[in-house]
Amino acid sequence: MKAKKGVENNLGERLKLWRKSVSLTGTQVAEMIGISQGSLSELENNKSLPSADTLAKLLLYTNINILWLLTGRGPMKRNFVISDDDLPNGISKKGMDSADQDLNRLLKQFFRI
Repeated sequence: MKAKKGVENNLGERLKLWRKSVSLTGTQVAEMIGISQGSLSELENNKSLPSADTLAKLLLYTNINILWLLTGRGPMKRNFVISDDDLPNGISKKGMDSADQDLNRLLKQFFRI
């Protein structure tokens, strides 16, 4: 199956394309989502895949469309922002558990397909 024209072929390229479209440096994005600049560089250069925690933070702290990031489908950016009020009781952006086992399991299944 060929990629659609204009849609980058892999997650790293899409992440970099989004970052540049919002005029952020790698350092700025890394700080926003709590990873090192080196880790972000590895993601953008397809040397690693994002953890469930990193994907959750991209969803919470940026306007990137996670479906687009993972598959190249849909719009690059979301037109809504997630706030603490949108999260279940007792959960806040700052207090999210980084060991979200369900999301990790789903991501592992997704990337095996």
